[in-house]
Amino acid sequence: MEEPVRKSFIFYKSFVDMLSLMDDEQFRNSMMTLYNYVYFDIEPEIEELSTEEKMFFYAVKPIVDADIEKFENRNKYKNY
Repeated sequence: MEEPVRKSFIFYKSFVDMLSLMDDEQFRNSMMTLYNYVYFDIEPEIEELSTEEKMFFYAVKPIVDADIEKFENRNKYKNY
């Protein structure tokens, strides 16, 4: 299995609040989309997602991106 580019990420309560409004299939697809995005830098095929899945991804992406950037900036100087 391919090694992930990250080992963890912050999962906010607001993510759970959004996911709790979805049916099981949408929940699974949204979680896998987020998982692949965070751990493997795989952008989803947006047109293949349901409206609810798109809304979830569009809502969490800027938050996840900001957290990743903060983490990478903090760790950038630890290797010097």
